[in-house]
Parts: sequence; structure tokens; C-alpha cells
Amino acid sequence: MLFTDETGFYINDYNGKGWFKPNEDFIAGVTKSREKINIWASVSMLGKVAIHTYRENINQDVYKEILSMALVPRARELYPYGFYLQYDNLRVHTAGRVMRYLDSLMPRTLQDIFLGLLGLQI
Repeated sequence: MLFTDETGFYINDYNGKGWFKPNEDFIAGVTKSREKINIWASVSMLGKVAIHTYRENINQDVYKEILSMALVPRARELYPYGFYLQYDNLRVHTAGRVMRYLDSLMPRTLQDIFLGLLGLQI
């Protein structure tokens, strides 16, 4: 089973929070704009599966590209007999293009995986 999630970080977001050496004062920087970087990652019981960074906001096309470039090749190396993908309810995770792509790669449910291992189909 693979677990995935994504988050965004503002690179130049100086709000006084962070890690500092003891007795060191925070010195706020002056920036003209806040830059954001997004990180998507996947882990399994075998450890880190894949990490991918991107600048654009996530949509179904970006998410499908992340899956095809970062997740699927590595997951197939780790789990040559198939894998189960666990994700949250973000709309792009269940968008039509994404689901069709995932359906073309693997069964959708654990039941489908077990039946496939037994050579059975519903």
C-alpha cells in the first residue's frame, strides 16, 4: 500500500517562526514577492517511494503527470505484482482523467487485487 500527500511552502514567508540557535534573534528579511514551492511525496512500509516538487498549483493534469513521472515507475520497481494507492479526498485525486489513468494501470480495490492474484475476474 502506498500513501501519498502534497503540501505547499512559501519560501520567502518570514513570519518569525522557525528554528533558531539558542539566544539568537530573528531577523526578518525584506522580499518583493512570496515564492511558493509544492511538494508531493509517497511512502510505503518499505519507506520513501517518491518525492516530487513543482511550482504550479495542482490540478488533474499536474497530478496525473506526477503519478506517471514520479510514482508509477518507482512503485513498479518496489511492487512488481501491483500496489494499492491511498490518497485523500482532494478533488484532483478523483478527477476523471486521473481515475481513467489509474484504472489503466491497476485494479481499483483490494478485492480486485486479491482476485487478480488468484486469476479470477468479476
